[in-house]
Amino acid sequence: MTLKTDTRVSPELERLIEKLHCRGRLRVWSIIFTIFGDAVEPRGGILSAGSLSTLLDRLRIEPGAVRAALSRLAAEGWLERTRRGRNSFYAMSPAGRRRMNIAITKVYSGSDPLWDGQWCLCLTPAENRPKREVRKQLLMARGFVALTSSVFIQAKTDDVGVSDDHESDGTDGCVLFYGTTENTGNLCKMVSESVDLDGAQTAYATLIDNFQPLGKLLDSGKILTPLDAMAARTLLIHDFRRAVLKDPSLPANILGEDWKAPAARKLTGALYKKLLTASETWLDGCSGGIDGPLPNSDPGLMQRFVKSH
Repeated sequence: MTLKTDTRVSPELERLIEKLHCRGRLRVWSIIFTIFGDAVEPRGGILSAGSLSTLLDRLRIEPGAVRAALSRLAAEGWLERTRRGRNSFYAMSPAGRRRMNIAITKVYSGSDPLWDGQWCLCLTPAENRPKREVRKQLLMARGFVALTSSVFIQAKTDDVGVSDDHESDGTDGCVLFYGTTENTGNLCKMVSESVDLDGAQTAYATLIDNFQPLGKLLDSGKILTPLDAMAARTLLIHDFRRAVLKDPSLPANILGEDWKAPAARKLTGALYKKLLTASETWLDGCSGGIDGPLPNSDPGLMQRFVKSH
C-alpha cells in the first residue's frame, strides 16, 4: 500500500523553512554540521555532495552557498573530501568528529541532567587573547561557566564532564579541582549571574512555538514524504542543537520551574521519533555512499532521546 502525503503538512514545513531564512545571514556550514552529526555519522560517516545538495535544496539553500560552505569546512579541517570520478564525498575529519561529540550527549539525552552537588573548578593558564577565546568556547561547550577570564566552574551533571582528550575539551594545561561546598546557595547564585540564561531560554521557547504545530499535525496521522521528513528532522535538530549549546547545563534547582529546556526536550524527542522512519527511508534511497546506498544506521540511533535514568 502506498501512503499518500497529506498536503496540509507541506505548508507547515514551508513555514519552518521560511523562519530559517528570516533569521538573518544563514550559516550554511552550521546546518551541514548538523546534518553530519545527526544523520550521516550513524550511517557510516560519509555522504555524497549530490545527496547533501538535494537535502539542502529542499531547505531552499542555493547551490553556490552549499559549495562555499563545504569548501570552508574542508579548508578549516572540519570535513574531509574524497573524489570518485566526477563525484565528491564528504566525511567529518577527526577534529570535526571530536567537536561534534562534545554536543552529542547533551543534544540526544532523553532526560534533564542529574546533579549530585559536586563541582569542577578549572583554572586556565595565562594566554594571549585569541587562544584564551578558543579555550573559553571549548570549556563552555563542555558545560563550564566563566566566573572570570581564567576561572571556570562546572556543575558536574551526567551529561557533561571532562573527556580523556584534554586538548579538544579545553582543559589541557589547566588545573582542575573537584568537590562540594557548604555555600551551595551563594555559589549557585554566582554561577547563574555569570551566564546568559535568557539566550537559551528564548531559544527553547522559540523552538516550542515553531515546532508544536508540526507535532500536532503528525499526531493526527498526517505524514511527510521521506525528503520532507528529512528536511524537517534537520530543522528540528539544528534548532535544538543551537539552543542546547547556549544552555550552560546548570542543575534544575538553579534554573527554576519556568525553565523551558524540559518542555523543549520532550517536544523534540517526540517529534524526532515521528520523523525518524520516513527520514531514514530517504537516507536508504539517496545512494549517497561511495559504493551506492548508505550503510544501515547504527543501533545507537534508536536510543536517542531515550531516558537513561
